Amino acid sequence: MEAFLEASPPKLEYAAVTQCVKCYKDLGVGAARAGNLTFMVGGVEQEFDAAKELLTCMGSHVVYCGEVGTGQAAKICNNMLLAISMIGTAETMNLGIR
Repeated sequence: MEAFLEASPPKLEYAAVTQCVKCYKDLGVGAARAGNLTFMVGGVEQEFDAAKELLTCMGSHVVYCGEVGTGQAAKICNNMLLAISMIGTAETMNLGIR
């Protein structure tokens, strides 16, 4: 036991992370629990390929959108489309009440 305690700890080397992919999810908590999220991913395509396996564990739709930032643009467009749809529904219901 003493030899174990006196031994120097192993030296750890850390690899620097030089690349990343940005992922934006769609849908809510229910879809997350069911593993049916949609991911819109921007970044280097090789990095996307590496991350895709992990993302498919959490979502049923994983879409590569292009360079870094394009996943965010796709998510913003999706949110705008949803907002426009909600406004149209509200206006239709308001018109129906009159």
